[in-house]
Amino acid sequence: MSKAVGQKSDSTSKSQPAYLGHRQRLRERFLRSGFAGMLDYEVMELVLTMVIPRKDVKPLARALLDKFGSVVGVLSSPQKTLEKFPGLGHSSATGLKIIFSTIQHCLLEKVPQRNLLEHKQEIRDFIRMKLGIRHRETYMLIFLDARNQLIDYSIITEGTVDYVINYARNIVEATVDKNASKVIMVHNHPSGVCTPSQEDINSTYKIYAALNSIDVELSDHIIVCTDEIFSFADHQLSLKG
Repeated sequence: MSKAVGQKSDSTSKSQPAYLGHRQRLRERFLRSGFAGMLDYEVMELVLTMVIPRKDVKPLARALLDKFGSVVGVLSSPQKTLEKFPGLGHSSATGLKIIFSTIQHCLLEKVPQRNLLEHKQEIRDFIRMKLGIRHRETYMLIFLDARNQLIDYSIITEGTVDYVINYARNIVEATVDKNASKVIMVHNHPSGVCTPSQEDINSTYKIYAALNSIDVELSDHIIVCTDEIFSFADHQLSLKG
């Protein structure tokens, strides 16, 4: 009788999908040391286990990284793009976007009670997560009060520098609406070249003048790429021309 029970147990064990043991080992590695020592596809695989519970997701993890380049590249991709990717779908794509939005929320939670002109790292982590991976040039305003603390942020437009210059009236209206004393302007360079162009410099001068007309200070213009940030203030570049 005991042998028969044992044989039944062995048979059940053999019928268990191999990926379940692999998932468990990945999770145990994470619990021991976080993502330290994990390859990108293993991190992506571990994330996928949270949204696809009953499937071997290693091939999908590799395919996603081949397509989007990095874990953050996957998570920051538009919902519709992820839904159309083979092996995903509406439910799993939504799960990935929830994970990414949670990361952004946690980064932003660290910001409000800080003097953001003295403690820069928290807001820069958030900026990189928000704009660094975008494939279109995107402009964002960060509104500060008189103590340099965060009031709010707003993505104002996607498009060319010329379009942003023409958007100056809307920038002024948004700043008045937030009752901000200072503004940080941020935009990304999808090219990966993080130094300002002459057009970036000219747009800075025009936005500075527009904000100065309502006695609001443009405190910095920050350019963000995937792995780098350029700050006008850090490089002592004039904001007002």
